[in-house]
Amino acid sequence: MKRIFYAVSLSIIMTVAALSNSANAEIKPSERESRWEMNLYTNWVNGQEIKFQEDKKLDVNGDLGWGLGLGYNLNEHVEFGVDFGQNSSSFTAHGYDENNEPISKSGILDTGKIYFNATYNILPKTLTPFLTGGFGWTFVDSNISIGGDPNCWIDPYYGLQCYDATYTDTSFSYNLGLGVRWDVTHTFFLKGSINNSWINMDNAKGTPSFIIGRLDMALMF
Repeated sequence: MKRIFYAVSLSIIMTVAALSNSANAEIKPSERESRWEMNLYTNWVNGQEIKFQEDKKLDVNGDLGWGLGLGYNLNEHVEFGVDFGQNSSSFTAHGYDENNEPISKSGILDTGKIYFNATYNILPKTLTPFLTGGFGWTFVDSNISIGGDPNCWIDPYYGLQCYDATYTDTSFSYNLGLGVRWDVTHTFFLKGSINNSWINMDNAKGTPSFIIGRLDMALMF
């Protein structure tokens, strides 16, 4: 996945160079200033091994997720926005029981995130490379029971409903990325980008990071 990251980054840099030369003059000026935009996106999060204290680790598989975003273009170059995203990745957790014997447990890791981002469109054109970065929070639900009494409630249609409490965590996160934007029409545009996201997870060794490929389809209004 890192090779893909470097390859896409190089391609985007080459696009910047090409658009900055004579081809740039043939591309229409953009009309983004003082306009809002709403986007729907898909993202692929690469698999990762996360190491924790006491020689525990979590092997997380890659996953295709989705999200929604809202942004405002301050001018032709600068945009501020907020993103909401979701992924569900299969995983295997490795640790030790009370007798210090190795154990493993598999499941589905649900993650939800909210990011506040700033984007700089390098060219005031309908086709432009861009740089982006932001910060926010990532909510993780392991779907692994932590024991204790189940949480129950009365559903008006199905009666008594219960579920076991699971291990969850909310962590501060931040990201950096680069990509290419194409304003296809006055109201519709596409964006492709690759990002690196860091999550400050409790008890993890270092700061786990994930490479994320993303495709946006969006409307301006």
